[in-house]
Amino acid sequence: MRTNCLNFPIVITLLMLSLIPWPGPTIFKISCPRDNARIVRKIVQSKWIPVLDKYKVKLPLECPFHPQRDIFGPQQAAKKQHRPSQWTCGICGKSFFEEKYLDMHFDNRHKGYINMAEDAVCLADYCDIMRCDVINSLELKTTSSDHDNTDIEIWREGSSYTKALTTSGPRDVAKYTVKTDNFVFLQKNGKADQEELRKRCQKTDAPEAANMKESSSSNQVDKTLQNTSSDVCQSDLVDSALPAPDNRQQRINEIQKLKANCKPEELQKIKTKCEILVRDCIASLLIELSIKDFKEVEDEFNRAVCWYLTCDRYWEDSQSDIKSFPWGLLCMVMMVLSLGVCLCYYVVWVLFERCQRY
Repeated sequence: MRTNCLNFPIVITLLMLSLIPWPGPTIFKISCPRDNARIVRKIVQSKWIPVLDKYKVKLPLECPFHPQRDIFGPQQAAKKQHRPSQWTCGICGKSFFEEKYLDMHFDNRHKGYINMAEDAVCLADYCDIMRCDVINSLELKTTSSDHDNTDIEIWREGSSYTKALTTSGPRDVAKYTVKTDNFVFLQKNGKADQEELRKRCQKTDAPEAANMKESSSSNQVDKTLQNTSSDVCQSDLVDSALPAPDNRQQRINEIQKLKANCKPEELQKIKTKCEILVRDCIASLLIELSIKDFKEVEDEFNRAVCWYLTCDRYWEDSQSDIKSFPWGLLCMVMMVLSLGVCLCYYVVWVLFERCQRY
């Protein structure tokens, strides 16, 4: 009897444990802002890679900025740029007219197509060194007038045929009419109609006429909704291709406030961190380069990134430092000067000589 009393709590405990479900698999969510990672990647490719190419060496794999260690490296390799206004996904073949919309497509459709290695690096973690906030504000200023592009319009018109889920022509050619009485009714029930249109857009097949209501008023509304559903569905398809809200001035104002509250001590710590990172990044190049060349590479790397980490130079535009010499303009000036000299020679010598003969 005593043994049964001792076993009873054990049985109850085992029974309760059997009812408790096992924990599911642990999912690690990676937080890496893609916009900042793109800025860091662009700086490395435009500032550091040309220096290494000049000395005929490659970026070491130990460097965190190596493409094989980029967490978005597989997606970057899948990007295909046919022209400045056409970016294509190498995984599924969809095309976009800006790179940022292709990145949004990767986030929505190909989230798992990333580098999951142990040494994978999020480039956005180095934004304090690369001045992502400054570069981003400068890009907003320079790209504010780049939305109107004839090449974009031509490509968008041609791609409207392949992106349509329903049987219809290009959006630029399709027309629909809305009656005034139905439009008043639609204004009253705007939210319900938008939800109904969204449900229709989510379906793969077009709604059949048998599903329409039999009353005359509802038939008129359904006809109007059917006429406008294609346009709304098309707008949902290119929703990722619409420009973001215009918050450039707000971000520029925030940058101005940060500029007024600059802290030299904090920037000095970041600059020291940058110099250590540069040294560790190219340390293995000592095997391939001489000490003089290694020092020159290190100085150029520091000049491209770490040199700006002071209150005086933090807000400068690093893109304006590297400017190609205007050889075309020089050749044009030389041609104009040569033509002027020949013209003067003709006027002074040839014409005056003819006048003296006569």
